[in-house]
Amino acid sequence: MKKLTQHNKISLFKIFVSLLKINTFTFGGGYTIVPIIKQEFVENLNAMSEEEMMSCVSLSASVPGALAISTSYLVGYKLRGILGGITAVLASVLPCLVIISLISIAYHSFITNIYIKAILQAVGAMVSAILVVTVIKMIKKVEYKFIPLLVIMFILSYFFKIKLAILLVVSAVIGLIEGIRRC
Repeated sequence: MKKLTQHNKISLFKIFVSLLKINTFTFGGGYTIVPIIKQEFVENLNAMSEEEMMSCVSLSASVPGALAISTSYLVGYKLRGILGGITAVLASVLPCLVIISLISIAYHSFITNIYIKAILQAVGAMVSAILVVTVIKMIKKVEYKFIPLLVIMFILSYFFKIKLAILLVVSAVIGLIEGIRRC
C-alpha cells in the first residue's frame, strides 16, 4: 500500500482566492476548469494528492449539476469541511454572476460585435484543445480492464445517442460490482 505524503493545510481565504481566480479567467466550464483546479491544489499548493483530486472529479461527474461547481465544492470540503465547501462554491459562482450581469447590460452590443464573435471562436478552439488533453490524461489513468467499457460507452453515446444519465448509471453499477468483487 502506498504511503500518502503530508499535504499543506489551506486556509478558507486561500481556497476562496484560488477558486475565484480560476473561475474568473477560465472559459469552457467543468472539464476545462478541472485540470486547472488540479494544477492549483495538487501541484502548486500541495493541498491534496492526485488520487484525492481524481476522486473529487469522479464523484462530481456522477452527481447532477455543474461539474466546476461540484468539483470546487468537493475540493473545498475535502480541504476544510463544510465551510471549505461553501467557500469554494461562493468563489466559483461569484465570477459567473458578475460576468453574466455585465454581459446582460451590454447584450445587444456583444451579439453584433464581430470582434467579440472572433474572440469567442478562438476561445472555443482553445477550450476544445484543453478538453482533448484532459480526456487523454484521464484515459491514461483508467485501469486497463475498464478500457472496453470506455469504448462501449463512447459508442453507445456517440453513435446510438443513448442518454448519458443511463450510461452513467450503468457504468456506476459496473464499477460497484467490480468494487464488491475486489473485497
